[in-house]
Amino acid sequence: MFTDTQLHAKIEKIKKEYINGAGLPDDDVRFLLAVANSHPVAQLVRFHKKYKHTINELPDQEICIEDKDLRMKLIIEEIAEYYDAHDNDNTVEMYDALLDIIYVAYGTLLTYGLPAYEGQNEVHFSNMSKSNLKDDNGKTVKGKDYFKPRLKAIINAVEFDAKQDDIIVVDTYDANDNSN
Repeated sequence: MFTDTQLHAKIEKIKKEYINGAGLPDDDVRFLLAVANSHPVAQLVRFHKKYKHTINELPDQEICIEDKDLRMKLIIEEIAEYYDAHDNDNTVEMYDALLDIIYVAYGTLLTYGLPAYEGQNEVHFSNMSKSNLKDDNGKTVKGKDYFKPRLKAIINAVEFDAKQDDIIVVDTYDANDNSN
């Protein structure tokens, strides 16, 4: 399992390998580049690098108070923009605000080193375990089969995989051993 920034780094490495003569036709290379560059997290990584915003490779790293405050202010600002657009019944502005909320949320996940897609999938699976009932506001309610998203397990898996990457695997194969 990779964090989004680790995935982006792997995509970048693959792109370089293909560009440096892996033998793919130019059209395939251009397609790979287009797909990799359109990945939402890849876009955010480029944005964060260009404007020197924090990117953490792993969860549970120290986040400075300025980054924490910035992330909170950005989220509140985008929600306020959505609220105003909603009150004014302006679909285009609501659309813009919703996309900005997603963009800021992905950026915040990068800042905190939290894997977006694994977490998003886990929340989806959890939401799908809810009941078919709705409350008075129309919100789907948790039923007897509901389970909480296992986000701590995802964080632990990312941290475990990162530690495994630091382990040097020694090949113990002995060409002179005829016992096989």
